[in-house]
Amino acid sequence: MTRYYIGVDWADREHQLDVGDETGGTVAEMTVQELPDAMAQLGRWLDERRATGIELWAAIEKPHGRIVDFLLDHGVVIYPVNPKALDRVRDRYRMSPSTSDPFDARCWRTFSAPMMCVCARFSRIPRRPKS
Repeated sequence: MTRYYIGVDWADREHQLDVGDETGGTVAEMTVQELPDAMAQLGRWLDERRATGIELWAAIEKPHGRIVDFLLDHGVVIYPVNPKALDRVRDRYRMSPSTSDPFDARCWRTFSAPMMCVCARFSRIPRRPKS
């Protein structure tokens, strides 16, 4: 089974995604606005990949929130990673203290992909119905 690794640099209004395959090649780079049409388009893209048998694993710096729920709803396996880890990776490749969302998303993907195979997966806990 083929697997895509996704680095997600999230924000309140837009998210930057960097998608790569098992060889480390870039499959897609996306900036997704936190708007219904944009999120629906991302959902379709994720569902189309899963329909062809591609596993989707994503690294993100938080284990909760709308983007995490959205990715889980579309079958993406989430691996939350400590944000300080990204700071150290960024320090290796950039001298400037400034950040770049596309660069951060690529760092999330390339740094986290090997570790996703050995880290514990974060999975949704079913919510209990209210009595």
